[in-house]
Amino acid sequence: MKVKVAAVQYAFKNIETPSQFVEQVTQYVELAALHQPQFLLFPELSSAQLLSIAKKEPYEAIRELDSYTELYVDLFSGLSKKHGMHIIGGSHVTKNEQGEYVNRAYLFYPDGTHAFQDKIHLTPCEKHPWQLSAGKELKVFETEYTKVAILTCYDIEFPELSRQVMQQGATIIFCPSSTEQKQGMYRVRRCAQARAIENQLYVVETGTLGEMSNVVNMENSTAWAGVFSPCDTHFPIGGVVAEGIEHQDMIIVGEIDLKLIEDVRVSGSVPLIQDRRHDLYTVEFKS
Repeated sequence: MKVKVAAVQYAFKNIETPSQFVEQVTQYVELAALHQPQFLLFPELSSAQLLSIAKKEPYEAIRELDSYTELYVDLFSGLSKKHGMHIIGGSHVTKNEQGEYVNRAYLFYPDGTHAFQDKIHLTPCEKHPWQLSAGKELKVFETEYTKVAILTCYDIEFPELSRQVMQQGATIIFCPSSTEQKQGMYRVRRCAQARAIENQLYVVETGTLGEMSNVVNMENSTAWAGVFSPCDTHFPIGGVVAEGIEHQDMIIVGEIDLKLIEDVRVSGSVPLIQDRRHDLYTVEFKS
């Protein structure tokens, strides 16, 4: 089965009202919808653009985002339903059921429902000054096309997570990210490519770019989106299905073949999945 995946290289800029955020997100979705993708990925903390309205200290400002959770969920749910696509709405800081603030990535379904994955590994900034709480559960999501997982930015740098979701049947990993420096951008990108190769699946990755001069810790960001595949027969030689232009406001679209994932795992030139040495190593997670 062939499906189209798209990713937004999201351009941050200072805004004055929530309606400006709604308008920018809507424009991206409508542009992507012209290509009729089944999945559309937004970057990590895309809703952080709303911080340019709050103008507060980092600890208070990041918690201010939760006041926009209803707006964020309603916006992406409505757009998913309107255009009949799955939208990974990047991530949004949310207050969970235990009263903790988490970096939560949302998957919006075409029927208007949604699911979520909390970021498991937190960066130093997320630990302090933001003082967010780490996710405690790794999930795999059923869709009408295939099983998918969401590993947010830093999470893609931990191979154990990708191996676990592969073992649970995921054939696509979505990686919303947000990085300030090129070193971080390349670190996420290279890890995304590695995860696609070693787990024989697709990884879709994107990030934020641009400037928010009045938001502490998010003044600048840089992005380079990509759709990555295994490096094997019938896949692109370099394992890149589609990629954007570095640090440019744009949407990328790539067509992926889910049947090829089944084939390469059985009869690829190097059967990585089959050749794992369970007698020497394994990946186990708490149930």
